[in-house]
Amino acid sequence: MRIEKSTLTGKYKKLYFCVSRILYDNDIEGINFGVNDDEYEPEVGTILPRLHDASSVEDIQLILSEEFNHWFGSNRELDEYYDSAKEIWAAWLSYKSGIS
Repeated sequence: MRIEKSTLTGKYKKLYFCVSRILYDNDIEGINFGVNDDEYEPEVGTILPRLHDASSVEDIQLILSEEFNHWFGSNRELDEYYDSAKEIWAAWLSYKSGIS
């Protein structure tokens, strides 16, 4: 499942852009050349729907690993996703607390 940016509204839209920014800032794939802040948005569209199944930072590390492998053919160690996963987990918890 993939979420399209054009269909987003409200808090979910904010989460979308937050996760996109986290991936852009951490730039795991080295594709941030300082001018393309939407570079990771396609990946965010497939990461967000999977957050509902995550119950820890480690779960998000695995999600990132799987999605980055799908999108980029990456075969990185899970530790390489830790910083992004930790930030995404915090954003996800914040999002969830705002909708309950």
